[in-house]
This record gives sequence, structure tokens and C-alpha cells, in this order.
Amino acid sequence: MALIETTDKRQKSICAGALIKEQWVLTAAHCRIKGWTATVILGVDKMSEQSKGQTFGVAKFVSRANFTKPPENDLMLLELNKPATLNKNVALLDLPNTTDDVKVNTTCNVAGWGKTASDSFSDTLKEVNITVMNRILCKSNVPKSHKENFICAGGDGKDSCQVKKK
Repeated sequence: MALIETTDKRQKSICAGALIKEQWVLTAAHCRIKGWTATVILGVDKMSEQSKGQTFGVAKFVSRANFTKPPENDLMLLELNKPATLNKNVALLDLPNTTDDVKVNTTCNVAGWGKTASDSFSDTLKEVNITVMNRILCKSNVPKSHKENFICAGGDGKDSCQVKKK
């Protein structure tokens, strides 16, 4: 996982991404803040231990021209300012070689440093397995947020970035 710290004039924000090539990280386009600077840290699972990881600046970002909010086409590539060194803590995400849809009931792993119940970011990388849901069922349960090109997964309160409110 890539820890992405973005800073603009007013705030600091945290996002996660995945190293897909030695010099490229895949993340969400909504992580980009206008006027931002970004630092990418690889090889750590605790934000408090960033000095143990590999740190990079961002040479270039590439997002989908048709990215909109609420997030549609929410993908962005970050070109690192130098290649990462692959080792036991830094590896490439193995992306599928197909454009086929993810099958219903497939288990997917989701990870991030998202907000916890205290509304602060987790120091430790969180991950959870979630299950891909039927699109028709998802559309009937979440009609406003469902888009045809989204993967609908979860449904049982599990999420890497939020804690289910009791």
C-alpha cells in the first residue's frame, strides 16, 4: 500500500494507493486537492513510522478527464519522482489482465488509513475482506449512489475507511 499525504494551504489529507509499476501509484482522483503538494510513502503500515519507508515526491498526476463528483471515474495515477525499490515491504499490485466484470460473491480485500470512530485517521493500515454484491440488489438498496460502472461490495457494515456507527 502507498500512503499518500496531500497538503494544500489549509489542510492535510491522507489517501491510500497501490504501487502498480515501479514508478506509478494508482489512487482515487478525489484525493487530489487543487493547489496540493503530495508525498508518497511505501513500505509502512503505520503513519507514525514513515521514516522506515521509501519516500517520494510526485512528478506528475494523471486523472480521468471525465472524473466528476460524486465520484464517477474516480481513478488517478501518480508518477513518482523516482522508481521504487521492490523488497519484502514494497511490492507491485497484480492487476487483472481482463476488462470482465468482477463476479458476484467474489471476496475482495480493501485497505486504507481512513477515519475511525474518533474522526481521526488511523495510525495503522486497516484492511478488511468484503464481498461483491449483485448490481440489481445494490441499485435497489442504494439507488442514489449506485452507478452502472461501480463495483458494489460490502453490505455488511465492513469498510476499511469507516467504523460502523452503533
